[in-house]
Amino acid sequence: MRAQVAYVANADSGDISAYSIDSNRNLIVQGSPFPAGIEPFSVSVDLMARFAYAANFSGNNVSAYRIGSNGALTPVLGSPFEPGVAPISITTE
Repeated sequence: MRAQVAYVANADSGDISAYSIDSNRNLIVQGSPFPAGIEPFSVSVDLMARFAYAANFSGNNVSAYRIGSNGALTPVLGSPFEPGVAPISITTE
């Protein structure tokens, strides 16, 4: 079973925080923050929770990550990708 994790883009620090709730209902950080691009504004996870993507506004690119079973993010080979100018949000299907 995969960990249930919430990912948060941190534009000021250029990284992504990952949070989950432990058995005592405490909010914990799962090995984060994970490096992202310049000013990540949003994060989206695919429906199967295998990949996460961050829209890096000032970097003009999108970072892609493989999600580990514990919720940790590992950059996908070739990431970040250049989709256009100043991406603000991202979604997956």
